[in-house]
Amino acid sequence: MAAKDMRNIENKRDILSIELKAGNISCRDISWIQTNRRTSEEKIIDPFRGG
Repeated sequence: MAAKDMRNIENKRDILSIELKAGNISCRDISWIQTNRRTSEEKIIDPFRGG
């Protein structure tokens, strides 16, 4: 995951961070799954940790 796919919106007290993905993101049990739109390949991701 590159830093360029993150967007931050800040005000005096809050920060909203949105990650842009080119595929489907879902949660199954306790795992986050990213599904590639073109190949339907799935991989487990951790949206709370970079890299």
